[in-house]
Amino acid sequence: MLQCVCVLLLAASALGRLDEASMDIQWEQWKVTHMKEYNGLDEEGIRRAIWEKNMRMIEAHNEEAALGIHSYELGMNHLGDMTSEEVAEKMTACWSRWTTSAASPWLWMTRCPSFPNR
Repeated sequence: MLQCVCVLLLAASALGRLDEASMDIQWEQWKVTHMKEYNGLDEEGIRRAIWEKNMRMIEAHNEEAALGIHSYELGMNHLGDMTSEEVAEKMTACWSRWTTSAASPWLWMTRCPSFPNR
């Protein structure tokens, strides 16, 4: 019994290393494909962690799609090293929302990026 447990743990450990090596290769290929360069290892480490989280979410979704839980699959794109908040900020030039305040039950707020004066 103990031998079976040891063999299973060893196999799981080996698969984890293979998965990590596969992720390393995919990360390097993704950076080349999308021409990504980072300012130092700190930034690259942060972006890699975000990319991995997104990749694992995509893989989990696609596994569910294969089981019929979803009717579509996801794929990695050039935004893969960004959080959902960063993507939303990048992709929306202006965003608006309704909010309440003591002065007015409905107050329209708009946030637009600042553009340099020319």
